[in-house]
Amino acid sequence: MKRLLIFHSALAPYRLDFFNTLADNYNCHIVFLSRNNRNQPFNQKELLSKARFTYSFMDIKIVIKNRDFNIGYLYHIIRYKPEIIIGGEYGLPALIPYFYKKLFRQKYTIYTICDDSLKIAQECKGIRAKLRSYLVHKLDGFIFISSQVSQWYKENFKINKKLIVFPIIKEENNYQLQLIKSLPISISFQDKFKLKGKKIILYIGRLTEVKNLNLLINAYKQIANPNYTLILVGEGNQKKQLQEKVQKLNLSNQVLFVGRYEGNELYAWYNLANIFVLPSVYEPFGAVTAEALQAGCPVLCSQNAGSAELIKNNINGHLFDPQNENQLAILLKEYINNAPNINLNQIRSSILITTFESCKNKLIQSLK
Repeated sequence: MKRLLIFHSALAPYRLDFFNTLADNYNCHIVFLSRNNRNQPFNQKELLSKARFTYSFMDIKIVIKNRDFNIGYLYHIIRYKPEIIIGGEYGLPALIPYFYKKLFRQKYTIYTICDDSLKIAQECKGIRAKLRSYLVHKLDGFIFISSQVSQWYKENFKINKKLIVFPIIKEENNYQLQLIKSLPISISFQDKFKLKGKKIILYIGRLTEVKNLNLLINAYKQIANPNYTLILVGEGNQKKQLQEKVQKLNLSNQVLFVGRYEGNELYAWYNLANIFVLPSVYEPFGAVTAEALQAGCPVLCSQNAGSAELIKNNINGHLFDPQNENQLAILLKEYINNAPNINLNQIRSSILITTFESCKNKLIQSLK
């Protein structure tokens, strides 16, 4: 198998299946630039125990204005002698492999993973835009999370490169097993939080400004009903302010802040939810959209999110303007009224419009 070297920021659960698939088809080694995600740390010991790839860490770095500049790229390239390199975005993980290839006439091909939504790609500016313009014609290919972004690159940069689309989704069989294992946890949550007989609107993510939870709470206020519960899963610097808002709106019995969860405890919430909402004003992708859809839960998704591409209006959810509170309120009422009761004796079928298998086959074929 070909030797594949990947430079990646830090391992997150929503990337594990993607990396393991590459490891099944290549002699794959991943160099993580950080030991954990700075904004949202995950249980790395648990994640890495499931890795089918070899890995190492690039711990030597210079930090300038909260940005890491890692040292050691050439060491890993020389040591591993890759035939394919996958970097990240348009910084050092792509620049250094390119410069080394040109200076020393190396034979490997270079791809970069770009996690931009269409809105972020269109509004890119500053040094990142300059680096993108420099590298876009020099790299051998790109891995995007959205076909809209792929098409935008093709039209705006007039490039004849390999443009691969692989949304951030989970491998279906493994995820279904996790959802099944989480059913007893779902039942325990139903008892603990007194959710039996309630219709549940779910949000999972950081409680921060860009997630736009003020709008979600305001929209929920318009349709508030004792038979509904809005559940916010996560932590963040807006938690106290949001809790105070809920209290002032007299919604404390209907809006629950349940904390942050990982693994099967996190997936248990999807089993309970009638609707999932992602209201972000800024969201490169939003893996939670795919997780909800693959758990059979309809999603009301911000049109700004990269994962908006996974939504087919009136089929598996609906898109909305994250600045339009009334639009979201109308959609919440429509979807919650039409939502069937949840049966925790079994998991629901996926309503995602694509499959991991089909994305995997295209990826492997394109990287050949």
